[in-house]
Amino acid sequence: RRKRRTWARTPVTVVAPSRWLADMAARSILRPERVHHIPYPLDTDAYRPMDQAAARELLGIPPDRPVALFGAAQLHNERKGMRPLMEAVGRARAEVPDLELVAMGPTGGLLGELRDAHAVGEVTGPALQRTVYAAADLLVLPSLADNQPLSMLEAMACGRPVVAFDVGGVPETVRHLENGWLA
Repeated sequence: RRKRRTWARTPVTVVAPSRWLADMAARSILRPERVHHIPYPLDTDAYRPMDQAAARELLGIPPDRPVALFGAAQLHNERKGMRPLMEAVGRARAEVPDLELVAMGPTGGLLGELRDAHAVGEVTGPALQRTVYAAADLLVLPSLADNQPLSMLEAMACGRPVVAFDVGGVPETVRHLENGWLA
């Protein structure tokens, strides 16, 4: 009750990168006077398509295999979707045995759970990120809850479709069967 009274007399303005988060804020205990939706900006000079064969050669990724990319930061966090990712990879490999899984970011020893995953490690800077996105055929975003992931925006700017759950702000950008797949 004390929080509600305090927030009721405190002028609050919220700026959110997705409509989903803006709606959540508008309904929150904050009761903001104003809520603005301002999407994340993205430098489309830095994040743009490049030659896939060249990207794979630079990263040592086989040129003739289908490649699925995922970000590995905080995969111990349940909402990042490691369990559904492992299940999906198992199912996909039953149909596409040569599927190459590429992990970017700190994997924290989780690659042992994902058989035959190729780790590219921490990917910093737009030039390297662009190369990693270009090497993949698609980005897998297994998050069970998310706002407006930058990796999703970057991958799409690099011409890669996204496979993700229909959660949070993701469907504001990924339109099922148009520029990616939502589950």
